[in-house]
Order: sequence, then C-alpha cells, then structure tokens
Amino acid sequence: FLLNTIGWRWFMIVVSVPIVPAIILMIFLPETPKYLCTSGEKEKLKEALATMAKWNGVELPSPQEVEVDKDELLGSYKVLFNDTNRTNVIGFTVVQSTNILIQSGLIIFLPLFFSSGYCGVASETPEHNCLALIQNDLKKLALSSVASIIGPVLALTFATKIGRLIPLRIGCFLIFLSLFGPLICLGHVMNLVVVSVLKLLDSMLNTLVWIIMPETFATCIRSTALGFIGGWSKIGGVVGSGMVYLLFYFNPTLLIGLFIAFSLTGFLGTLLINKESKDIEMSEVKEVCEVVENRNAIL
Repeated sequence: FLLNTIGWRWFMIVVSVPIVPAIILMIFLPETPKYLCTSGEKEKLKEALATMAKWNGVELPSPQEVEVDKDELLGSYKVLFNDTNRTNVIGFTVVQSTNILIQSGLIIFLPLFFSSGYCGVASETPEHNCLALIQNDLKKLALSSVASIIGPVLALTFATKIGRLIPLRIGCFLIFLSLFGPLICLGHVMNLVVVSVLKLLDSMLNTLVWIIMPETFATCIRSTALGFIGGWSKIGGVVGSGMVYLLFYFNPTLLIGLFIAFSLTGFLGTLLINKESKDIEMSEVKEVCEVVENRNAIL
C-alpha cells in the first residue's frame, strides 16, 4: 500500500529513520566489560562498570578491585582456526552465508514470482517486462512479510525452552523442504502459505544464529569470528540477489533448484556446529575477568 501511495523513495526514507537514533545511542554505549578485561584496559573497565551500574540504578561495592589480564592472542586467526574453533567457524560461515543468500534472493525473487504467475516446473519462461506490481501482489508480499516478525519470537522461545542446535538444524532442514513448494503448481493461496513459511523460517534461523554465535566463541576471538562470518554472509547476499537477476527470466526452475542446493548446504553446515550453548556459562568470564567483590551485582 505504501509503495503505491508514496513511492519507493519515500518508503525507503521512512523505514531508514530508526537507524538515526540507533547511531546516536551507539555513541553513548560503553564497551563491553569482558572485552575490556581481555584487552587489559583496567580504568576503562571501571568506567564501563560504573556507567552500567548507574543506568541500572545499582550501587557498586566500594572499594572495588578489578583484575584484568591482557590476552596477546586477542582476535588472532590462529586461535579462530585452532582445533577447538575451526569446525564451528566453518559451520557458522556456511549456515549464515547460505541463509543470507536465500534471504537476499527471496527479497528480489518474490515480487517476480507473484507478478509473473510462475506456477511450477511446467510453467513457461516468464517474459521480461517492467510492469508495476498490482495491489494484490503487494498484499501478498505484505502478508508473507508478517511471518518474518513471528520468526524471531519463535527463535527466542525455542532457544530458551529446547536449546540452540536442535531448532537450528530443524529450521535449516525445513527451509530445504519448503523451497520445493514453488516447483509445484499449488495455486495462489498455497503459494502464499509456502512463501510465508519460508519467510518465517528464514527470520527464525537468522535470529538463532545470532543467539548462538556470541555464546560459542570466547571473548578474545568473538569479534574476529563474527566479522569473518559476517563478511562471507555479505558475499552470500550479493550472490543470492545476483542469481535472481541473471536466472529468473532465463530459467526460474533452475534458480529455485540452486536455492534448494544452497539450503541443503546450509543444513549440512549445522552438523559441523558442535557446541550446545544453552545454560552453559562461558568459561572465559571466570578465567580472564573477575570482579572480586560481588561481580554480578550490576548484571
């Protein structure tokens, strides 16, 4: 509705407005205490703890003694790819890259899918034209996008009640199965249902990954790990959107087949992740950084 009413430029401006207060808030947020511990930044650590305590209305014990231990391997790729972390790094890289590939591809694929009338492998190759989306197609996109809001809620619920790895693996496998739906001519209603399920599973999977990754990697390599995985994910996003541009009007069935292949690769990637982090306290919290008196008072 908004796209047809105000145009895509104003729509992009409206949805980008929340970024402004987020950027402003980042200026005032303190660095994480665990990172400052492993960096040997004792004074900055005290300042960060004091700020957090003030914002939470808690008084720190006085006098407060803090012990820090600078980690010389902080952010080292040697640690990132050692025997302990290697399979998890590769697993998360595969899972997140394929997930973002499919997510980015669907953003471009779905409007074309709805407007072209593609209905399974027996359909003819869609004609390449630049017709505006009709209101009915926009409604389908809007309804399917609602599922993206439900996905993170389910991810948090499953992560809390069941664990991390089982929902992650089941979610990846269900995406693999759901991608077979567009290959079958199911009709407009069922196509909308299949697309909504895909959007739900994709957003749920993305949330689960960002719950698990910070819990999996130690503080000394967490930023490096997330940056490495995030970098490959961006490449996946470019590949996913590029696939749609190149293949939809050439052979949409081949395009969907590639989505299925990448989703299967993502599922296999989940099998490499071997750490269930639910209810497990990260060891470096105790080993590297210890607030001697009542450290948990401000948490």
